[in-house]
Amino acid sequence: MRIGFDLKTQMLIASLMLAFGQYAHGLSETYSSVKTNFVSVKNTRLAYRRYGSANGTPLVLLLSTRANMDLWDPLLLDRLAQNRTVIAFDNKGVGDTSGTAPDNFAAMADDAADFITALGYKKVDILGFSIGGAVAQELLIRHNGLVRRAILAGTGAKGGDGVNEIPEKSKSVSTKPSLTDDDFLCGLFAPSDRSQALGRQYLQRMKQRVRDPDEPVSMATVRAQAIAREEWGRPQEKPDERLKTVTNPVLISNGINDIRMPTINSYRLSQILPYSQLILYPDSGHGFLFQYPDVCGKAFADFLDQTLSGVSNTEGEIEMRTAVQLLEEYTRRVSEGNFEKALELFSPDAVFEFPYFPSVGIGGHLVGIDAIRKQIGAFLTNQTEDFKFHNVQIFAAEDPNRAFGEYSVTTRIKATGRVYNQLYGGRLESKDGKIVLLREFSDPVAAAEAIFPNGLADIPAKTAK
Repeated sequence: MRIGFDLKTQMLIASLMLAFGQYAHGLSETYSSVKTNFVSVKNTRLAYRRYGSANGTPLVLLLSTRANMDLWDPLLLDRLAQNRTVIAFDNKGVGDTSGTAPDNFAAMADDAADFITALGYKKVDILGFSIGGAVAQELLIRHNGLVRRAILAGTGAKGGDGVNEIPEKSKSVSTKPSLTDDDFLCGLFAPSDRSQALGRQYLQRMKQRVRDPDEPVSMATVRAQAIAREEWGRPQEKPDERLKTVTNPVLISNGINDIRMPTINSYRLSQILPYSQLILYPDSGHGFLFQYPDVCGKAFADFLDQTLSGVSNTEGEIEMRTAVQLLEEYTRRVSEGNFEKALELFSPDAVFEFPYFPSVGIGGHLVGIDAIRKQIGAFLTNQTEDFKFHNVQIFAAEDPNRAFGEYSVTTRIKATGRVYNQLYGGRLESKDGKIVLLREFSDPVAAAEAIFPNGLADIPAKTAK
């Protein structure tokens, strides 16, 4: 019979998780199913959804007018999440996030920067859509050290052409208390039959999500966003000179017929930003990225993955992993059966510990790559069948060099034929983007029962006392 942790041990692990795991973080298969989490920043409770691969630089999404997290196209985000962590969030006063929405994009950018920092990231990529693109520009200017690459979709520089002169029908959509499918089709898609048909497909995808539905955007927030947009769109004699100092790689994209943020502004934005690329999509409007989610997803991913020698800050091309990212990547690589690849995440003198295993005669303190490979690597490779972690949950501490996790495994031990069930409580510490300590609290009795030929009877007498 399997014996679990005693009550004292369970309480210890639980208290560690609660004390240092303010921000629950796990990976999800699709955007339609990923749960909504919350993080408190300066007395504001921000809602966010985070999922995808732990590879590469995280991508933070910045929303459009009167949009909450439910507006994002799951097909587009799932394409982007294949090779990176994707993070959608409601900024202050939007959807499930508390507080009052600012009436200017600079303040929205400051709030976004606080959110990114609270999650423990030192550098991210950003995708800003519509007024989210204006917030993204302010991030590039005001918090440039946080941003590696930026995608500006359906937006324009401050003082652009015709931003405050949108058609009356589109303008009325912005002020309605609630939006219908026809309102979305009018504001986001071109009037052609093809564009409208693809728009209806997007609306069906958007409605697939049933978990944790986001709160509608309040009319108070809509008014604040309208004030910010009007100020941004006020004509000025010269383009926004501040953008000329931005040396980050930037991808600018839009539909060829954007009536919400006139397409000419995307072209002019590309003339201002010194290291930018421009893509315009045919027979599409403001919501081009939802009309062509596969094509745009590939273009966006290719841009984020490419290395342009001499264009970007070389420090920005190599993202140093936080402890959360390291623990995510470790569990992923082990589950893929590639322990040698997992060892690349450790510093040469890293320590791997199983604090309770010495009680059953199993070594619990390993120092250095060779020792970890000899015991852990040999166990995973030679003694188990299809060892994979599941139910992985990662908890971030305030210190980005510390993370906690909970993950399970069910595997078969080759020598005994017994099933090995284990729940791990992991504590990871990092330095300079490498693991320096991984301590896994687990049930030594379950290990002895499964691994030893005679189960608990093989526990050394001296150890068992």
